[in-house]
Amino acid sequence: SDIDTYIDIILSLLTSFYTQEIKTFIIDSFQKFTLYVPFDKNGYKREEIVDLFKDFADNDTESEVIRQKSIEVLKNMNEYED
Repeated sequence: SDIDTYIDIILSLLTSFYTQEIKTFIIDSFQKFTLYVPFDKNGYKREEIVDLFKDFADNDTESEVIRQKSIEVLKNMNEYED
């Protein structure tokens, strides 16, 4: 489906080496996506997505903007724990 393709593209882009600015743009796009597209617990590549964004949120080498946007993605997916 189109959503699965979008997720594959986002995961591919975020696991490649891009500047902080480009990663911020990609994460911002995905954060908006997670606001409007419900993700069930068995959703397409959900575990991979959650692991990636938890890594971003917990990584001190990422910018504060990327860390905060990653937390927002996790909150939208009901996967964020304080």
